[in-house]
Amino acid sequence: MMTDKTEMQIQLHDDTPVSYKLYRLPYSERVVVRDIVNELLDAKIIVLDDQLDRLSGKVYFTSLDLKSGYYQISMAEGSRHLMTFVIPDEHYKYTRMPFGLVNAPAVFQHMVNKALGKDRYDLAIPYMDDLLSPATTIDEGLAKVRKILISLRSAGLTLNIKKCYFFKRELGYLGYEVSCEGLRPGSNKTEAVASFPTPTNVHQVKQFVGLASFFRRFIIGFSSIVKPLTTLTKTKVAWKWGEEQETAVQIIKSKLVERAILAL
Repeated sequence: MMTDKTEMQIQLHDDTPVSYKLYRLPYSERVVVRDIVNELLDAKIIVLDDQLDRLSGKVYFTSLDLKSGYYQISMAEGSRHLMTFVIPDEHYKYTRMPFGLVNAPAVFQHMVNKALGKDRYDLAIPYMDDLLSPATTIDEGLAKVRKILISLRSAGLTLNIKKCYFFKRELGYLGYEVSCEGLRPGSNKTEAVASFPTPTNVHQVKQFVGLASFFRRFIIGFSSIVKPLTTLTKTKVAWKWGEEQETAVQIIKSKLVERAILAL
């Protein structure tokens, strides 16, 4: 829940400790897991389509990145003992809001919305720790950025200047590339789809379909094309990878590599 000071406070139905075994992951997999979890959490906060529609007619795009994300929110004193973690030699308590709490995205988004105030829809598109401010002219963009920075400073929030971009005509945003021409799939994600190996089991099929579905708006008849793959994920359907499934994968890859542009 939120307090007036914008800090994370935890309320429990009982005081029974919850403990899980920590499963070790190599660093490369930790990065992948973190990115996937962040995308899933972000999707529960706002509807992406509504945000992208607001970019229509804009020419200049400014992207601001809130430094360290969740760590800019303090944990309520009475909840810190609930956020204890241990390492072989010591144990610690979080004083700032960590990643992984169920309602952390909602708390963070509320904080950002509150900081920008009632004018936030005119100033920027706040999506978690990314703020995208579109404008039709440089002067309009400067006025918006000035108001945003004043609001963030008043709220005690800081930016990661290395990840901030000002008045770009083309800008990467949430997996897409946005410009005055329209919207196209981001190259990083399309490369991930294009380089995805041929699935050898149902789990890998689900991974591929999930990754490709992010760009379904760019592929006419996506559901029909991907049907041979989604059929394999149904219960009581025997595993069979044949020409039909391979064709579906190659069509999706080729369509995304073309990186079609959609009007905003």
